[in-house]
Amino acid sequence: MAVKPFIKYDIGGAYHWKWYLVNYDGYRDFTNLIVDLLPDSGRLLDVGCGDGLISYLFFRSGFDVVGFDTSETAI
Repeated sequence: MAVKPFIKYDIGGAYHWKWYLVNYDGYRDFTNLIVDLLPDSGRLLDVGCGDGLISYLFFRSGFDVVGFDTSETAI
């Protein structure tokens, strides 16, 4: 069985950032809630970070963040 390439970001670009900016379907509220659930600082490994929105939000809130993803386009 052939493995399909992961092209979500090739097609849609950094859509999480777009959703966050316009609060599409409550996306900004949801992501901010996730960030608010954790302490204000620490270390975070974001596996499958995609376009980096969640990594950035945690970084902005005081975390030392490392993110990686298999999609070069996303990163």
